[in-house]
Amino acid sequence: MMSRILGILMLILLSCTMLFSQQKLVHVVTKTIERELKQDEVKKMKINSEKADINVVGWSGNSVKLTIKLVAKNKSKEDAESDLQFIKYQITKKEDAYIVSNVFYSKDNRTAISSDLSVVYELKVPKTMGIYITNMYGGVSVAHLSGYLDVQLKFGQIELGDLSGELKINTYYGDLMARNLKVKMRCVSEKSNVELSGIEGAYYLEANFGTLSFQGKEGLTFLQVEAKNSEVSLNLDSFEEYRYDLSTLYGNIKIPERYQEEVKKSISQKRSFNQTFRSDRDILIHTTFNDIKISSIKTISSSK
Repeated sequence: MMSRILGILMLILLSCTMLFSQQKLVHVVTKTIERELKQDEVKKMKINSEKADINVVGWSGNSVKLTIKLVAKNKSKEDAESDLQFIKYQITKKEDAYIVSNVFYSKDNRTAISSDLSVVYELKVPKTMGIYITNMYGGVSVAHLSGYLDVQLKFGQIELGDLSGELKINTYYGDLMARNLKVKMRCVSEKSNVELSGIEGAYYLEANFGTLSFQGKEGLTFLQVEAKNSEVSLNLDSFEEYRYDLSTLYGNIKIPERYQEEVKKSISQKRSFNQTFRSDRDILIHTTFNDIKISSIKTISSSK
């Protein structure tokens, strides 16, 4: 009797497990488009997208290799296949630029789109080509370029690596992580974390609500951060290689112990540190309600 009961319980458990697995199963249907675009007189690539993951890599060739993957996810395979038609993309050429874009569109507004739709862009571009990206609800990854890069992102993540040239970044609810940069950068971030490591060149950042982290190399010549409600940390090879203008309201300034006593505190709870070691390299950091932390691998044994 007991064995029959156990057997029935096992069958019920197995049936529930299979039913639960079926409910969780999601079908992924894709369509891939591949194009090779000749560079000719084209100097720019513009990508205007939404719900897209964009990966751009520079290469030594003289053409653009573009792969577009349209993706539909649904519990029903038939619905996923049907909903792919609602992903519209365009590849056009205007003056000196290729323009790639996508939208999600149904001619009949009464037609319900039940699938999770998205797009994946994979691009190999000439290293000096100018890249302009606008994206919402997705990620952007760019590496091995030496030209101009402009990224406007909302609700996603930006990853940059091994870049030189000039960068313009605007991110809203989108974290920025970058490594090995030798650039001139201007960045505006809102409710985003920024982490730049191995940086050389000149950087200007405006930030509101986020954590900002920098690791500078010897070639870092200028860093200016104008922030609100943001913690700023910076690691340098040598502390005494720069001219400093640091201030925070309702926060602390933490610098190498040798100079910590030179941090001034006002009656308005503003802390500041101003010191000139070299006149040709500037570190200017201003924030509120958070700390400024600067560390270095070494400090020079010199008298104050």
